[in-house]
Amino acid sequence: LRCKAVAEASEALLEELQELAERGQVSRAKVVFEDLLAAGSVSSSDALVELYNSVLKAASTAGDLGAAEDWSSRMRQSKIALNEQSYARLVQAAARAGDVEAAENWFLEMEEARYAPSAGTFACMLSACAQARLPEEAKAWLERTRDANVGLTVNMLNSVITAFARAGRIEEAAGWLSQIEAEGLQPDAFSFAALAAADAEAGRDEEALAWLEKMHHANVEWDENVANVVYSRLAAACGQAGRPDGAAAWVQRLKDIGFTPGVETFTVMINACSQSSMADDAVRWLEEMSNSGVAPSVKSYSSAIHACAKAGQPDDAADVLRRMQEAKVAPDGIVYSTIIDAYAKAARPDDALQTLQVMEAEGVPIDERAHNGMLQALIKARRTDDATRWLREMQDEGQSAVGSRTPATAQPDQVSYTLVISALTAEARTAAAAELLQEMQDRQLQPTARLHDEALRGLLAAGKIQDSYRWLRKAVKSHLQPDAQLVGTAMDVCSKAGEGNEALRWLEGMEDAGLEPPSTGP
Repeated sequence: LRCKAVAEASEALLEELQELAERGQVSRAKVVFEDLLAAGSVSSSDALVELYNSVLKAASTAGDLGAAEDWSSRMRQSKIALNEQSYARLVQAAARAGDVEAAENWFLEMEEARYAPSAGTFACMLSACAQARLPEEAKAWLERTRDANVGLTVNMLNSVITAFARAGRIEEAAGWLSQIEAEGLQPDAFSFAALAAADAEAGRDEEALAWLEKMHHANVEWDENVANVVYSRLAAACGQAGRPDGAAAWVQRLKDIGFTPGVETFTVMINACSQSSMADDAVRWLEEMSNSGVAPSVKSYSSAIHACAKAGQPDDAADVLRRMQEAKVAPDGIVYSTIIDAYAKAARPDDALQTLQVMEAEGVPIDERAHNGMLQALIKARRTDDATRWLREMQDEGQSAVGSRTPATAQPDQVSYTLVISALTAEARTAAAAELLQEMQDRQLQPTARLHDEALRGLLAAGKIQDSYRWLRKAVKSHLQPDAQLVGTAMDVCSKAGEGNEALRWLEGMEDAGLEPPSTGP
């Protein structure tokens, strides 16, 4: 009976993992993945690869290239070979992130591993070019697709149209409509939508409407689902151009032709408001979505939360989180971290901590971003000692600096140390800052030019001229690569420390490196 219960539990986890992959919920997928490994339910190497590919699918669905590449690195570290599906997911993740170079690198690696890219993988490459507004690259990839004999599709040619249209080359984009027919295919609604979206993004609504009229004359397939996709793309184009009113006008036109906006359309509208820092409007659209009988998705709630956080309204962001939980929609780590960051900017560490505790209670991994948000909240509230203790305890299970139990899911990173060291030097606590700097270097984390610049400026502001000079000398010995701002600060330190010749050498080195000297004022 016990074995049967374990098997049933594992089966339930596998089903959950597949659902999370489809929805692109990377953080939660990671938790379920770890649960499956801990349950010992992976019976073969092939089954393990499939588990990894499920998490890769979550990352590719979300367009989270960083997460996808992190998981591929973990596979390799575990001596697990990537298979055809693994590479396809990585290409897709890069494509959805609009990173053509990364997509091409994974595509080439896939070929080097002797896997033949499918039509879907070629389509991802074309989509990446479209998103990056690279029409010539799109044409080149279309030719590679043709040479591979995988079969051209309307979707592939639509990507070429989109690439030209988004690059502002509308006439050339329009010419590809006839090319679709020359390939023995028929343009669909999305062929015309690509052209309409480019005009909508530029504020040429009449021209966009004209393309939709041509679309209807072409007798393309048209129903509520297709209409929602088309109009959501037009609204998204306006949102990306910083025109939320234009986006709302396209949603209204969708209603006017008798269709109800769907999940994606409402979410696009919420995101358009978020991009323009219109938090109240984003929440209003979320409410209209629910009142229309359309269940908001994770992305819908996340966009509204981001809008509130961006507008400096952390309590409103937390209120949206509560609605999300009441609707039984599981927040991911990004949602919690966004709220923590908002409380950090408002110097409210106790509220940030409460959010972190909820995050832990819900079983969501507490990553570096969440911890760094907590550090920033403490520092903004002038609780530098608490921030220092939090930094030191990030690796440990147990009692944290402010009275909560936090899981050891993240280690201090470059940002963590930079935040605390900068805070310590701003308070002229040179010894404590230097100790953390040494610890940072011992962990093979390279201090940035920004960290040294902020440290030097903080010490100068506190009147600790000799301390700032000693800090600079140590930074030089660590083979620091300075930028223009740091060189300017270094010159200031040397001058105030009575080291005029050294200040001159910094200026000469700056000119030799091709950096523009800092302004000395009128």
